[in-house]
Amino acid sequence: MKDIKELQDFWLAHSTDDKMLCTIVHKRGSGYRGVGAKKIILKNGESCGYLSGGCLEGDIIRNALERWNDAPFIEELSTMSEEDRLLGYQTGCAGVIDILFEPLPKDTQNMPLYLPFGKHATSGAVALSLLPNTLGQRKTLDVYEEMEDHFVEKWIKPFHLFVIGCGPNAYPFAELAPPLGWEVTFLDYRRGNILPETRNVASKIVSMGDIATHVEEGSHSAVIVMTHNYEADLNIIGQLNGRNFGYVGSVGPRERFDQICKDSKTLFGVPIDNDWASNVHVPAGLKKARSPENIALSILAEIKFGSE
Repeated sequence: MKDIKELQDFWLAHSTDDKMLCTIVHKRGSGYRGVGAKKIILKNGESCGYLSGGCLEGDIIRNALERWNDAPFIEELSTMSEEDRLLGYQTGCAGVIDILFEPLPKDTQNMPLYLPFGKHATSGAVALSLLPNTLGQRKTLDVYEEMEDHFVEKWIKPFHLFVIGCGPNAYPFAELAPPLGWEVTFLDYRRGNILPETRNVASKIVSMGDIATHVEEGSHSAVIVMTHNYEADLNIIGQLNGRNFGYVGSVGPRERFDQICKDSKTLFGVPIDNDWASNVHVPAGLKKARSPENIALSILAEIKFGSE
C-alpha cells in the first residue's frame, strides 16, 4: 500500500507532465513483483515505483520512451538476462511478465480508476480491459469478481490502527505503521502518556468511558488494547465487546484476557460475546516477541497478512 500512496503523490506532484502508467497484468514463472505492481514514468525518464528487483527497470523505461505514442500497448518482458538464456545459468528470476503501458490523464479526478487506493472507496474493484479494441478501458465493480479478458483490481483500503494505551511500548507503532500507508490514532485516558514522540500520528486524551466511541467500526479498523492496566483493559474490552472490527488484539497472556471476560460479567453484568472474544488475538502478535519494536512488528504483520 505504501508504494501506491507514493505513486499517488508522484502523480499529484507531476500533474501537468505527460505520464505513462505501467502495470503488471500477467506473470508466468517467478518474478520479484506480483501482478498489479505499478510504475509511473515521465517523458524525461524520471519514474516512481518498480516492477522488478532492478533487472528490468531500464528496459521498462526504454520501452515507454521509445513507444510513447503507441500507448496503450502490452509488452512481454523476461526476467532472465540474455546471458542466462544463452548459457543456461538461470541466475535471474526465470519468469515472464506482461506489462500494460498506458498514458495517464493530467486530470487527477480519475486517479482512483488507475490507482484504486484510499480510505474513501468509490467501488469494490476496478476492471481493466485487455482486449485489443478496448485495451486500457476501465469500469468500476460493486464487488470483486474475475472477468474474462480483464485485469481486475480490488480497491485497497488502508488500515486505520487504533492503539489504546500510549505508554513507551506503543511508540514503535508510530514509526512502523505510517510507512505502510496506514492511519494511526493513539487513545489514552492518562495525559502523561501522550508524549512528543507520537507526533507522526493522531493522539487523543479521552475519558475512560468514552474511549470506544473514538474507535471506528469496520473491516479496516484494527484495535490494539495495551494500557497495561487490568481495570482499564476490563473497561475497554467491555466497550469494544460485540463491535465489528477487522482486527482486535490484546497485549498480555491468554489467562489474563479470559479473566477479563469473566469479571466483565461478574462485576458489571456485561457478558462478553463468546464468538467475538474467540476472534480477539491474545496475546497480540508473536509469543516470542519481547522488545517493544518486535512486539509492534509482529502485531502489524498479524494484522496485515491475517486479513489477506
